[in-house]
Amino acid sequence: MRRFNPLSLGTAKLSLAACIGTSALITACGGSDNSFTAPFLDATLTLPAAAAPVATQSPAGTSEYQRHLDAATANAGKEFAGEQRRQWCYSVENAGAPPELQDTTVVPMTKMFDNLYYTGRRWVGQYILKTPNGYFLLDAQNSTDDAKTLTIPGLVSAGINPASLKGIMPTHGHGDHYNGAKFMQDTYGGPVYIGSEDAAALTAANARNAAVFSGSIVTTSLSTGTMTPQTLAVDGLNLTVLSTPGHTPGTFSGILPAQLSGKTYKLIFWGGTGTPTTLPLAKAYLDGSERLYQLAVTENVDGTIHTHPFADGSLAKLDAINKGTTGVKNPFLVGNASTLRSLSILRECSAAKVNALDATVINPVWLTTTTEVAASKRTGSNGTSNVAGLIRVSDPYGPVANAMVKLSLSVGSDSCTATTDAAGVASCAFLTTQPTQGGIATAQFVGTRTSTQVQLQSSASVALNQ
Repeated sequence: MRRFNPLSLGTAKLSLAACIGTSALITACGGSDNSFTAPFLDATLTLPAAAAPVATQSPAGTSEYQRHLDAATANAGKEFAGEQRRQWCYSVENAGAPPELQDTTVVPMTKMFDNLYYTGRRWVGQYILKTPNGYFLLDAQNSTDDAKTLTIPGLVSAGINPASLKGIMPTHGHGDHYNGAKFMQDTYGGPVYIGSEDAAALTAANARNAAVFSGSIVTTSLSTGTMTPQTLAVDGLNLTVLSTPGHTPGTFSGILPAQLSGKTYKLIFWGGTGTPTTLPLAKAYLDGSERLYQLAVTENVDGTIHTHPFADGSLAKLDAINKGTTGVKNPFLVGNASTLRSLSILRECSAAKVNALDATVINPVWLTTTTEVAASKRTGSNGTSNVAGLIRVSDPYGPVANAMVKLSLSVGSDSCTATTDAAGVASCAFLTTQPTQGGIATAQFVGTRTSTQVQLQSSASVALNQ
């Protein structure tokens, strides 16, 4: 297997430029028998016209607080310019709570996936995850009455036995997320998982609980102090959860598996929206948002959910399902790139909150990037294939120059790297003996980081020509 280093300067670029495009030139590069012995570019590759920048850089002298809000707006782009930008930053830019928290209208039991449902109200609710032998609840409704009148009938309507409860996980220790847990646990048993720093909130020691239930909820603590992803085993499922203190000291986020037509997807959730009012918790909230973003990258998640469903756009998707206006695509499956874009807004809003409390703190701005790729493959008589790619990287402000990009196949380790020019474009090629029939070529920008700015990683894939 042969690898090719990036084309960049001088003679290397010129020698490869001689090997492009036509069968005559290919023969010249590979020899008279049409065998390939050196990689060559493909002059026939083109990319769509570059999109216009969606934002302009903050001017010199802009406050750190405003820089992060500007970046949140830039990252939102056209896709999330409305509700998601407003909601992720609401408690940063406004003194009061979002008006959506006053909308107590019931959302009917909604089947989102083959194994995942939402039931509750427009302002808050819960997700019901079917497990091999029962079900698991993410959040527990705002009241005992909602558990009785929404959760139980919803389970029955879905053909799930309410007595087969395998566990409940309130995202954090605020009553609107756990008030129904006491009734469910007393009636059907099952553990109630909660971040260790929030466990006391679910006991009789919390005077607020007396208006909702008597006694204490028996809890199983999740380690708030463990900042790496943890595994929560529930009825044969291994759920990924992540301690993200900030909204409360014991807030947890994580991933739920969503099944559709025999395939499993991953939906990531942020456990507590509403930025803190103290600097230590605000810094923790920011750190949690960054670790959640990284989890979404590592796990290649497909979309987001939130138990305050208006916060991340879930409510509009539930409405579309209930109105029958979703079309053929599940609205929750927005893809990894859009998921990361949404979470980058959350991160920038979180950073702005830190600066609202301490204007002197310097955190780098995070910018989303977009990678585009066109690629081709040609196979020589010796069985060696030439894979060539044309790659462009941009951020909300325009082309990303001097970006290191990598082109590789979905199988094997053959690849090439290159650096983008002033237009954000790079080309490279490599030879491979790996089978390329029906193959996928992927271009990846690994990202850059300075003390003031992070350009986030991005990638794009394309099917190779047959």
